[in-house]
Amino acid sequence: NKKTLEELMTETGILTKDVGTILVGEEAVNHGIIDEVGGILDGVCEEFPEELFQELNGGVLLLEEALPDPDAGEDVYIMGEYCWDEMGRYINIYYGSFAALLFDEPRRVWEDELRTTLRHELTHHVEGLAGERSLEYKDSAQLDALRRGEDWP
Repeated sequence: NKKTLEELMTETGILTKDVGTILVGEEAVNHGIIDEVGGILDGVCEEFPEELFQELNGGVLLLEEALPDPDAGEDVYIMGEYCWDEMGRYINIYYGSFAALLFDEPRRVWEDELRTTLRHELTHHVEGLAGERSLEYKDSAQLDALRRGEDWP
């Protein structure tokens, strides 16, 4: 509600660069912000053909945590991750990573980044079903380059 938002905006202990408020983890859950992002993610999922989700038995999960990669740079976060393990096949989307990088961006930017991340992870899924690993190798090369301090186009 408006009163809660105003209180959060004026609480100096959670202001970043005097621009906006960052809420992650339990705070984001308590204020319903992660639920709003979950709603955006649901809408983005509906944009993709159903066939892309076949055999993705664990679905697409929005997790609270951020997944930084400090070895790759201070502003490098893992936004999503395709997993294939004893639990099955699923996609993790990291709300905390989005919040760390997009905290003051409008909804449209969050939506675009969620779409891009989901497309990327669905590509991993489809490649995994086909026994292909090209995107995995490309991602690994990109992270290695960032860890060496090189720019990646």
